[in-house]
Amino acid sequence: WDYYVTMPMPASTFTIAVGQWLEAGEVEKTDGTSIKEPSLSLDNDNQQYVCSHMDYPCRFMVNAARAQTVIPHRVFAPPCHLQKANDMVLPLLPLCLTAAHSVLGVHPFSRLDVLIVPSGFSSLGMAR
Repeated sequence: WDYYVTMPMPASTFTIAVGQWLEAGEVEKTDGTSIKEPSLSLDNDNQQYVCSHMDYPCRFMVNAARAQTVIPHRVFAPPCHLQKANDMVLPLLPLCLTAAHSVLGVHPFSRLDVLIVPSGFSSLGMAR
């Protein structure tokens, strides 16, 4: 199993969760919201956004990414929580992503995976 990203990631964005995880079903998009990943071609005519980070594909410099309020997302859960994830979490994610975009701006990543864990899953391995 290989995992590769094109930019540095905080440790909190990578988790290994041992167990049986199922992907929750997709919610139909009835509002016309597109969740396709935009191509990462730079918009050279727009110098309003200047980034001072190391060289990697930057979503902040792409018009399509700046306009993308809902990024592709998936929800994973153990079998005991799969129905709740389908009924409660999945429908809320587009609303939460839209709200985050309106407050914080461009999503720094092109997709999001959410893991719902059972109550006995001890703090995701983080010290208390």
